[in-house]
Amino acid sequence: TPTISAEDSVTTSINGTSDAITVNVGDLSYVKVTDSAGGVEVGSPTITTDGSLTLYASGYDAYGNYRSLESVTWVAGGDFDGSDLSSGSGTSTIFQPNNTGTGTVTADHATATDDSTGTITVNPGEIDHLEVTTTLVGNAIAGVGFDVTVTVYDAENNVKTDFAGAQYVDWEISGANSSPNGDQPTLPSDGDMSFTAGVATYSGMVLVNGTDSVSINAIVSTKTDASPPVVDADPASADYFTVVTSGSGVEKAGVNFAVTVTVYDIYGNLVDHGANDYDGVHTINFTSNATASPGGNSPVIPSSVSLTFSGGTATTVVGTDPFTLYNASETPTISAEDSVTTSINGTSDAITVNV
Repeated sequence: TPTISAEDSVTTSINGTSDAITVNVGDLSYVKVTDSAGGVEVGSPTITTDGSLTLYASGYDAYGNYRSLESVTWVAGGDFDGSDLSSGSGTSTIFQPNNTGTGTVTADHATATDDSTGTITVNPGEIDHLEVTTTLVGNAIAGVGFDVTVTVYDAENNVKTDFAGAQYVDWEISGANSSPNGDQPTLPSDGDMSFTAGVATYSGMVLVNGTDSVSINAIVSTKTDASPPVVDADPASADYFTVVTSGSGVEKAGVNFAVTVTVYDIYGNLVDHGANDYDGVHTINFTSNATASPGGNSPVIPSSVSLTFSGGTATTVVGTDPFTLYNASETPTISAEDSVTTSINGTSDAITVNV
């Protein structure tokens, strides 16, 4: 409320001053996006997805005098949209981003000059949860390595790209067993892992038991994966046979018997499922070191038999492909070999031939 004074230029004692003058605000000319009603114009702040900004549309006359808050249409741009604003219209709104990125918020007035914030930068919020993934497509194969990746997220499911460097990882792995032959799986150990932009990878996890169902989880900064992956393991490719007679290695001279062939991988897993499943029809070649009896009776060993494997095992039929030993003075063996992949083979234990 200024005053105006007047004074005679010659006789300065002759003077006077007006009463206080009320200066009314002019007509609305423009709006500014401010941090409060008539407050500081919002520039280019940096926040996280855990934070927010309350924005006001302050109206001014052409001379920069604050008039009042003005109702505007709020528009988020750049990497942001209407879902990041508490309200799309009104005298204020809350910018509460659910994603990272950069952008602006504009106050769009119907008649006055509009205004926008400076570039707002939104970084990830605090760690909220993890995601553990593998490079597997389908089941693991015994003996074949795969990678396990840990990705860190904030509460809005944004990857924490600012999470980097050596970070301690506590692994929670259950269901990974040694193989039937005693081989141990290769698993990640608790300790520091190097994160880049919120991601760290352990390379070379190896399972060896073809019947395993393995849960893989991790803890980073007390956070974990609520739904960790479960990896089922299948056997490796067929590696060897076991050969057992129907009498479990004790047979009577001159009496026909059957032979059971069972297929295993290098770890001792039964090869009865998965990508390497051996079940089905295979031609098996048989040989033996058995000799003729003192009376001249030669052993009967079928040279080649078509067997149908089921559950990793197959048994010859006595009526069509009998095995017969005659010499009770020896303990022979019987060998079986896949006719196509001859490296898949096996030999029975010594067979006792009773009189």
